[in-house]
Amino acid sequence: MAKKPKTTKTTTPDIQAMLKAADGLRIARQIPEAMRAYQVLLGYTPDLLPALYNLGQIHRQLEQYADAEYCFRRMLHTAPDDLEAITALAAVCLELGSTAEARELAARAAAMSHAPFIQLRTSIIMRRAGDIPAATKMAERAVAEDPACIDGYYTLSTMKKFRQEDAIFKNLTALTARAGSLPDAQRIRLEFALGNAMLDTGSVEEAFGHYATGNRLQRLVHKHISVELVEKYTETIIGLFTPELVQKFSGAGAVSTERPVFIVGMPRSGSTLTEQILSSHPQMAAMGEVNFLQTCLPFYPNAEVPQLFPATATTITKQLVDNMSGAMLDGIAQKYLQLTDRYAREGAKLSDKLLFNFFLVGIIRLALPNAKIIHCTRDPMDIGLSIWQRMFHADLFWAYDQRDLGRYFRAYSKLMAHWNRLFPGQIFEANYETMVANQEAETRRLLEFCGLPWDERCLKFHETDRPVITASSAQVRQGLYTGSVARWKKYEAYLQPLMQSLKEGA
Repeated sequence: MAKKPKTTKTTTPDIQAMLKAADGLRIARQIPEAMRAYQVLLGYTPDLLPALYNLGQIHRQLEQYADAEYCFRRMLHTAPDDLEAITALAAVCLELGSTAEARELAARAAAMSHAPFIQLRTSIIMRRAGDIPAATKMAERAVAEDPACIDGYYTLSTMKKFRQEDAIFKNLTALTARAGSLPDAQRIRLEFALGNAMLDTGSVEEAFGHYATGNRLQRLVHKHISVELVEKYTETIIGLFTPELVQKFSGAGAVSTERPVFIVGMPRSGSTLTEQILSSHPQMAAMGEVNFLQTCLPFYPNAEVPQLFPATATTITKQLVDNMSGAMLDGIAQKYLQLTDRYAREGAKLSDKLLFNFFLVGIIRLALPNAKIIHCTRDPMDIGLSIWQRMFHADLFWAYDQRDLGRYFRAYSKLMAHWNRLFPGQIFEANYETMVANQEAETRRLLEFCGLPWDERCLKFHETDRPVITASSAQVRQGLYTGSVARWKKYEAYLQPLMQSLKEGA
């Protein structure tokens, strides 16, 4: 008797178990493994919404915006009214420069749901896209739906002036009774929102009390790290980048591109204004704050300041300088250009506004010798005041204590003075006060330095339709005004630690 042929069993994969495993890898920050797990899962079920969403968010965090866009559009193909997909795609459209579509998607989501979290998401997108009235309306809708919506009040406080007679102001101040019972993250946002609101209504002492509390709580989050590490790192760089090193490696690299324009300096120094002026030129495109250059450095562990940088972060180290060569510099330049290719238009220059590239000016001058470097400067007391009044999302641990802030400014100033000595005449100083006083003359100087012909549109920078992600997203939509020059003098009594710290370096 002939044997029956064996039949092969096909096992149906447990999709939910696979999704749970992929989510676990993402939560554990095992990102490459999580990406592979989601991709395998989507091979079985191409339209599984949670997998598409989480994979899209990973791509977005890695600045792989085209891949993120694919995931979110795939979600909308399956579920056209999915609010998570609509708002996520709107955010990605901003990154890709599709500002009009971002606004359209945000408006669509806001109309579909009045839920506070949707109104807040769409408000932030609209603000970055330049539609401040719409952004304000959405944030107002969020706090109207939920009078305890602290994120909504904070968002509003960055875009509009509060008045004592407004219901919004009264609802916000009523939340002070609950402040002590809030989780730290919410308490911090409430304190900064109250600080802004009190300052708007003329209660200066109360305002600075709230700023002090918000900053103190923020500093506690980073209590393990000291500004001394920044000072030490700065001294290391100054010791490594000597005139002899610059002479040895000047001209060693072979990459001669004039594409990059680096904007460096302190936060709140007028850097967003400078980038907006430049991006108003038809031969210029803005990348914003992209962490490309640092990732292009060869990796050598920085044992001297381990708390300042993650264990795998690329930094300036003695090993890097000891192993420097023309080939290394070319590798840095070529990798940087590859990363910026997606922003490039034919013949256009690209601005890179990651301010902390001031640590890497030596690398820029040697690896990309024809790149332009613009150093944004402003009265340090006005910089300090503006930082003190802001709740930054980045881990700027030095920004939450006035003495630390002064010490950081001194370290940064010392390093910039070193770069100016090493590279005389090669770094353009874009001074905020000078720009406000002489807009056209300074704009002409700036464009000439960048090798750009004069264009009247640069004087109407506030009309330029491009996304702005930084804390200056609302201010940069206005024309130049003098109200922020020497503003610190009105609040001098509350800035004594900062003033003394700055004087110690004088």
